[in-house]
Order: sequence, then structure tokens, then C-alpha cells
Amino acid sequence: MFYHNPQAEWRCALGFKSGIMPEEDFNILRKIQWNWHVPKAYAPWVRKMRPEDQMICLQSGQPGIAGLEWHCAATETWIGRLPRQAEIPGSGR
Repeated sequence: MFYHNPQAEWRCALGFKSGIMPEEDFNILRKIQWNWHVPKAYAPWVRKMRPEDQMICLQSGQPGIAGLEWHCAATETWIGRLPRQAEIPGSGR
């Protein structure tokens, strides 16, 4: 899907082609790999995430990466995002 929609409004910044990642993200990836993908190694990426960003993980159970809401999108495919802001009663948001 990512490669078939090069004109889409969204972008995949990480994961598919590590050689073109920004240096900061590449260094985070290497630390994740060095630490055998332990959930706490993902914390720098979670801190950088914006509300519109998503993290996709392929694994059998829900990822233990703290700070994200997780949704099982398909077999062994999990999508995480920052928690939605709590709705303020009467504010319309």
C-alpha cells in the first residue's frame, strides 16, 4: 500500500527503508535492535509521535510499548497511537 500510493497525503517515515531514515530515527532503530526489541527501547519514538502518527508492529500479541493505545488491525498486525484526549463535557471536543 505504501509503495502503490506515492502521491498520498500521508508518509511512512520509518521501518521500510532504514537507509533513508533521518539519522536520529536510525540511531533509535539500532538501539531497539541492539536491545532485542524490548518495549522500553521504543520510548524515544513514542515521545516523538504526534496525534496523527501511528506505529505498526507485527507480532502475535499486543505490543507492550508504553504510552500508546493498541488496535489489532489484522492477524498479528497491531496499530498503536497516542491516547485520544479525553472529551471535555460541553466543550464540543
